[in-house]
This record gives sequence, C-alpha cells and structure tokens, in this order.
Amino acid sequence: MKPAAWIVALLLAAVAVRRFWWIAAGWRRPPVIEAGQSAPHTLILAPMRNEQERGSVLLESLSRLDYPKQRHFIVLGDDASSDGTAAMLHAWASARPNVLVVRAEQQVGKAELMTRMMNASGKDAPFVAVYDAKHGPTPDSLRQLIAAMQDEATGCASGYLEPQNAHVSLVSQYSALESWVTQLVHHGGKERQGQSAPSLGGNCVYRRAALEQIGGFPAGALSEDTEVSLAMQAHGWRTRFVAQARATNLVVETVGGFWLQRLRWSRGLAAARHRAKSMEAWAVTLGYADRLLFLAAAAMAVAGYLPVWMLLLYAAAPLGTILSAVHKANAWRDAPRVLLSVVLLAPVDIAVSLWATIGVRRVNWR
Repeated sequence: MKPAAWIVALLLAAVAVRRFWWIAAGWRRPPVIEAGQSAPHTLILAPMRNEQERGSVLLESLSRLDYPKQRHFIVLGDDASSDGTAAMLHAWASARPNVLVVRAEQQVGKAELMTRMMNASGKDAPFVAVYDAKHGPTPDSLRQLIAAMQDEATGCASGYLEPQNAHVSLVSQYSALESWVTQLVHHGGKERQGQSAPSLGGNCVYRRAALEQIGGFPAGALSEDTEVSLAMQAHGWRTRFVAQARATNLVVETVGGFWLQRLRWSRGLAAARHRAKSMEAWAVTLGYADRLLFLAAAAMAVAGYLPVWMLLLYAAAPLGTILSAVHKANAWRDAPRVLLSVVLLAPVDIAVSLWATIGVRRVNWR
C-alpha cells in the first residue's frame, strides 16, 4: 500500500478500537446514584424560540417535578419568538409565584438568552438546571441530577434524553439511533470508566461555581453545551452522564431538519475546538470526522489503494455499536427499521458531514 493508504488504514484501526473500547466499557456495572432527600436551591432555565406547539409539554413536566417549590425557581426565556410563545409563557407563569419570564426583543441565541435569564432571576442558587422546549423530564429527573452533583468535583450532570418519536419516520428512527449510540454507548461507557461525558444542552444541571469559573455560557455559541463541558473539564471539573435521570426528547423527523441540525452541530463542534485540552476532548470536537474517514477509505478501496477487507473489518465496529445501542435502548423489535434507516440515511449522513466540513455559513440555533 502507498503511504497515504497506510495512514488511512491506521486511522481506521484507531477509530475502530475506540468504538470497541466504548462498547466494552458500556457493559460494566453502572455506578449507583441514589436520589436522596437533599434539595439544594436550584435555578431552572427553560429557553425557547417559536415553541408554541411543543412548549406546553415541557411546562407540564416542570409543574410535575418532584422537587420542593420553595427550593427551585423557574425562569422561562423567549428569544424574540414570532408566534404565540410569549403569551403561552406568561399565561403559565401568571399563576406561579416561583416563575419569571424573560424576553429578548431581538434574537440573541440560546447561550446569550440563558445568561440574561440567570441575571434577571436575581437568584444566587448553587445549581443551574437547563431544559429545552422539546424535553419532558420525569418527575424525579432533577433529584437524580442533583444527587450526581454531591461530589464537589462535579461541574455538570446530564440525564438521558429518550427519543419519543422514533417511529414517525425513517429519519427519526435514524436520529433516535444516533441518540442511543451517543448516550447509552459512548456517554454510558465514559461514566462507567469514571471519565467525563459532555452535556447535550438540556436535562442537565450545572454547578454555578464551575459556570462562573469558565465565564458562563459563551455568547453566540452554536453548541454551548459542548463548549461549557470542555471548558469545565479543562479547569478540572468532571461532567457526568446519569442514565436514570430521564427526559423524553423529540428528534428530527425530516431529511431537511436532519441536514440543518447536523450542519449546526458540526459548526458548533468546530467552534468548540479551542476548548479542547486533551486527546478525548479533541476526539469529541472532531464530531463526524469518522464519516469522512470512511468515505476516503471507500474511495481508496475502489481505486485499489486499500484492500476491501480492511473496509469490511472496520465496518464491524459501527455495526457492533448499533447492536449494543439497540440492546441498551430495549429496541430489538425496531431492529429491522433501524437497519433500514441506516442503509437509507447513512449516505445523507456522510454527505452532510462532507458539506459541513467544506463550510456553511447560515444555520439558526433552534
């Protein structure tokens, strides 16, 4: 093989080993986190933009949280919505003394909006929880996350965002699979190994002291969750994944939605690279580079520069990851749909990863 082919082959091997390592780590017994009676003061942030249709699910879930009302304060944020979001938020808050609505007259983005929400609350709570409009946290989720924060070295704890609409389309099935792989295999494996897993932007709790040390939520960030997590890790804080702290989550259902979401995530991960201070942190910010590596390897195999068996051997790693994720999600009934979604959507996945690498300039944060 030519030198370039050797480099690609070595990279394929490295990525495959990393995948198999997370699969193996994920089968270890998970650490036990018991949600006790401790309920420290917690500030809950719920930023929204044009969420009139699905925001009511989150509001209803927040009203059912098993957390003392006198120990939490909710701030609802409206990022210059053009629909009925503002009216919905004000109506819900009007009958609740521990709720505040903060509105940005011009769109500022999620990270900046959350900073304004924290400042407007006037609360100096030691913990800050974040939920997105597409989330439906279970009543005990906040207690589970707070319990994981009892270790003073923990800067953030994130719960499991469980896909609720996986069966709507093959796109949502593929998106659900990605969610299972990321959380149940990769993040679950990191938690079992005592390593840090980045938050996913919602159903999470941040330690306020850690947030203040890194300068808060980075204004203008497309992936503020990744940037905050990597910055905390760089300052010595641990970020945890708590599988039993669950919240339902809506994944994208259309090819167009998937394309735009992946572009935004790719740009956000690229922007977060200045936060990376370790090899694993760098691996996180590389995001979907494995798709491009596979594309390069396939092209070399077609051209005769790389043995086809190497490509097939590498394919065993993502296949093993998929099977492990399906098992952990208890979704064996959906296995045929999952595999069909992979066959049909993987080319789109690779294409959008390539397009994002080339560079796209305009993607909304929502």
